Amino acid sequence: MARKSFLALIGAALLSSACEEPQTVVVGTAPEPAGGEAGRDADRWPREYVAGPGAGAALLFETPAGLARIGYVSEGTPLDIAGFPEGGHVPVRILQGGMKVKALLDASRFDLRVTRRGKIGGTSVYVTEGDYVTFLAPAEDEGLARVRAGARFGREGVELPAFEGVYPMDRLAATVGPSAEPFEPGEPRALPAGMQVPLLDGPNGEVIASLPALDPPMVVQLVQERGEWKAIRVGTGPYLVGFTNADLLPAAALEQAPAERPAAAEGEVPMRLRHDEERPLWRVRAGTWVRYAEQKVARLETDGWAREMARSTAGVDVFVAVDDMVAIRGMVPATALYEVAGAPAQPAPAAPAAAPAPAAAPAPVAAPAP
Repeated sequence: MARKSFLALIGAALLSSACEEPQTVVVGTAPEPAGGEAGRDADRWPREYVAGPGAGAALLFETPAGLARIGYVSEGTPLDIAGFPEGGHVPVRILQGGMKVKALLDASRFDLRVTRRGKIGGTSVYVTEGDYVTFLAPAEDEGLARVRAGARFGREGVELPAFEGVYPMDRLAATVGPSAEPFEPGEPRALPAGMQVPLLDGPNGEVIASLPALDPPMVVQLVQERGEWKAIRVGTGPYLVGFTNADLLPAAALEQAPAERPAAAEGEVPMRLRHDEERPLWRVRAGTWVRYAEQKVARLETDGWAREMARSTAGVDVFVAVDDMVAIRGMVPATALYEVAGAPAQPAPAAPAAAPAPAAAPAPVAAPAP
């Protein structure tokens, strides 16, 4: 019954979307989620989510040969759920922005945002308004959600393990206003340079994480001192809180949150298509369907942009985007493409070959992490 009610719940949203022809990207009936009886209670699942932080191609398509990674989605992009999570991915629809998409999303990017600060139960992770947490399923206890979160850093390449716990469902949402209740900032302190520092759950307690050896060193927030032990807050939100007896040095400023990438202005080439300049750049007409393995995966609501990857009798294999929200790899008709105004004329296309199966999203385009 839960499966049927869940599908009925999402039916209206699917019918109202521009992707009005159901396709096989959502395979079969809604799969069984994790989380025991609570996980099977569709009425306890939120309807709307957002794509969380992360790099790499997170949009997938199921083919007979397995899952193919076909696209990128930016942090904060609104998502509509189209089925229960299964096998590390979630069926979703992206209905906002200039291109409507239906695909599978890597479950590590299936997020909600915090609307009121607090501690994730069963962990040492603290969150404040606007922070992202990965939604796993409703918890067994009414009113709680099972979530995963870890400390986030503004410095590239710095990562700590994420932790699973519970958080009040009414403090999570897909959208959130400006932070109104941040944590009181601690005093900036630098960890020893070039030294790995254990972080404990209390004085002489259990190790919960090893802070990496960095030079210049990581800056943390000192929030309390107990003799030789210092309680510190690590990250820029979410935060990991624990104790260390390492010698800390005064620091000039706290670690900065990850900088937001400026969005492409209207009429500009989307960020993910600014690379691979040796490949032809085209405009794509509004109303064009993008197909992968002969199935519709996206539809352009306004004119977009595309990098040509290959050409065949079946059409043109492109990497296409309208804006910075999402970019997809697939096939479009040659008639859907037209030249970029003011750009040099594109070279005459090579003679069409037999139709290729589009490859996964091209590696060179992965440089600008979503």
